[in-house]
Amino acid sequence: LGAHTHTHADHRGRPSAFRHDLQRSIDTLRERFGLDKMPFAFPYGGRDAGFADDDLAEAARQTGVTCGLTTEPELVELASDPFQWGRFDVCPWDTSATLAAKLSGWYSWAPRLNKRCARCAKQLLRRASRPSGSSHSDSYVFRDSH
Repeated sequence: LGAHTHTHADHRGRPSAFRHDLQRSIDTLRERFGLDKMPFAFPYGGRDAGFADDDLAEAARQTGVTCGLTTEPELVELASDPFQWGRFDVCPWDTSATLAAKLSGWYSWAPRLNKRCARCAKQLLRRASRPSGSSHSDSYVFRDSH
């Protein structure tokens, strides 16, 4: 068992409210199940979207949870920050082979590729919607900051 906040609200930019909501979840788990130490999973969990940023990770640390799991499908490395660990979904259709592939890192690249393709598609759509004769340079279309 682990904590996940009490309300599952969007706490981006509100670390104090987040800490209070998480503490309520922790207190409930301790009261109902007698847990002392527990892990925590960030609601929505994406770092890029701000659901697991440094301020929220610090607020989680202050509650005493043992780690903070994001929704990033990443393997945990020895040097990884325990409050920025990734996690993998386990789905009903997963087989022993797909689970082994996830745990070996084979699934880590797919979400990154998906995000990159989505950014490129947005840039292409913006480019296509510009009036003809626009003076904007097209050189930025495939540039990726990652």
